[in-house]
Amino acid sequence: MTLNSHEHSKLHDSSSELSDIRPLKVDLHCHSTASDGSLPPSDVLQRAREQGVSLLALTDHDTTRGVRELLDKGIPEDIRLLPGIELSTRWGTKEIHIVGLGFNIKAPLLESVERLQASSRQRRAEHIAGKLGRRMKIPAETVLQETMVFSGGNPPVRPHFADWLIEKGAVSEREQAFRRYIGANKVGNLSKFWPYMSQAVKWIKEMGGIAVLAHPGKYRVSPSQLRAIIKDFAEAGGEAMEVTGGMQPPGQAEQMARLADEFGLMASCGSDFHHPDSSWIELGKVGKLPEGCQPVWMDERISKEG
Repeated sequence: MTLNSHEHSKLHDSSSELSDIRPLKVDLHCHSTASDGSLPPSDVLQRAREQGVSLLALTDHDTTRGVRELLDKGIPEDIRLLPGIELSTRWGTKEIHIVGLGFNIKAPLLESVERLQASSRQRRAEHIAGKLGRRMKIPAETVLQETMVFSGGNPPVRPHFADWLIEKGAVSEREQAFRRYIGANKVGNLSKFWPYMSQAVKWIKEMGGIAVLAHPGKYRVSPSQLRAIIKDFAEAGGEAMEVTGGMQPPGQAEQMARLADEFGLMASCGSDFHHPDSSWIELGKVGKLPEGCQPVWMDERISKEG
């Protein structure tokens, strides 16, 4: 894709500092219908503006389709859009998500990465459809085809399968669907379909971006395992981790800030917004970074576009 002059200036204007736009409000992790969000990319951008966000990264799972759509339409002057993506990876048997920020969206490698991730996502969806099909005595092909209605034709993920189960009357809500049908103990190890975490970090760096460990407080791991994940991430070349986000328990941001400092990582923040009906997870609704954090958006690759 070729960026027009307006789009290029939004992404690469070496004279434009963040503080020149308006009081800074940052959200570097959110989703649209390009992956598993419920709002189209343009609606996410508009909602972010309404919430006063001045620096936004649309980080759909394993795709930049939404980012490209926004760039094609043009970005309003009152908000900056960073190229973003959230890559699904594995660390041992755990699924770990790595956000890429500020990479070159025209990098030839990006197309290959998205194609590989799409293939992995498709195989993962087929695996889940097979498990559900055997459980409900419905052909796996039918399960997959019907579930793609909820995913907009993209390879569905577990929330889409949950919505399909609700429509079938098998469950009444998503939480019940996960508990009865599509939880990790029901569908098996899904992380096996993803590349290793270190590979995703390498991809992002090769595209000129910053690799960020997404929502480290949400992984169901022991404190020692979390430290090991962060250590391996940093040693692979990761440069930042999310310290503040939506719906954090008291004290978690401070804990993440200490770990970021220990492993020499910059601090990022993101709401992980998916749905407008989740008022407790809203665009731009993230806590203030604890004292002593080095904000990732002050890195020269982001703070000055160029």
